[in-house]
Amino acid sequence: MRVFFDNTRSALSLHHGVGNVGTHFFLALKRHGRDVDPVFLYRRGAGPPAQNLVALRALGCTPLRAYHPYLSLDLPLRGRILHSSYHKLPSLPFRTRILHVHDVWTLRPNPYQSSAFQEGRADKLRRVLERADLYTVLTESLRDEMVSQLGVEADRIVVTGYGCPRSLEGDPPLLPSAGAELDSAGPYALIVARLEARKNYEHVTRAVAAVPDLRLVVVGIPGFEGERLAEESLRALREQGRLTWHRQVSPAALAQLYRGALAYVCPSWEEGFGITLLEAMSYGTPVITSDRSANREVVAGGGTLVDPADWEASAECLAALLADPDVREEHSRRARARAAEFRWEDVAARLEDLYRSVA
Repeated sequence: MRVFFDNTRSALSLHHGVGNVGTHFFLALKRHGRDVDPVFLYRRGAGPPAQNLVALRALGCTPLRAYHPYLSLDLPLRGRILHSSYHKLPSLPFRTRILHVHDVWTLRPNPYQSSAFQEGRADKLRRVLERADLYTVLTESLRDEMVSQLGVEADRIVVTGYGCPRSLEGDPPLLPSAGAELDSAGPYALIVARLEARKNYEHVTRAVAAVPDLRLVVVGIPGFEGERLAEESLRALREQGRLTWHRQVSPAALAQLYRGALAYVCPSWEEGFGITLLEAMSYGTPVITSDRSANREVVAGGGTLVDPADWEASAECLAALLADPDVREEHSRRARARAAEFRWEDVAARLEDLYRSVA
């Protein structure tokens, strides 16, 4: 059974967010699937960097094929199913078109994006949602949002779940290192997230500032109004010499940061899944996150859930972790145990069941 994966976004970025979902779906089927022959597609003209294509091949994402969204009419003849993890669907006559939905908060008016971007993005996403036959999502919370807010029939949505991320050191170093050395002097809290209001940086910085002798390490590029956010939210810790900000780091450096962190703190207001939460737990890093959206479902008993408006709760947890190694060890044990529940074998089995149902 051949399935074509439109992973244009993955061909552009293999780390975090929209980019790596399709890639890891593909790899899960290659490694654990029995009846599926996946083919990795990327949209001709999208301009994926050559080194990313080399890295995809090194990961095992073959066969790799460029396609034209209107002219590659041979594809539907070679396989009936298209599964797109990109927010587009080609105008090709596939029998079944499955769209992976990463989140729906972008369809609501929000303070996390410019109004012009929201209008354009929402319009495009609504149109592509209408053209899909079925949908996949990573969490039950997102499925429930699609049913309640968009009126999508629940039986058209399949919750695939996600697998524990591969060791970061084993991934090709696609991102340039932001510095030859990582500042590791003293205990630090870590957040790996784009600098934007949705990630709730104000909560993070206030919580860290309330704990003496604790620093904050940030890994993330500025998003919408990110430079202003960096100036307003990060300034106090920067002036105290308690901030290290890397816009990007290599995968190996990121693994080092996860391992060394006292805690991973990301109390975001909205999240479609939160892959970095799972990455942190897989390294045994204690996680503090919000009790909202997918965060609650992903972390569950593997971390500490707080009200995103209650930075003092995060500060109390950080202080307890810093004061008592036994407390940190218990949090680390819970994190690893929760991460172990996310198995790629299970994801591959759910995807195969989906494809069989429409083959």
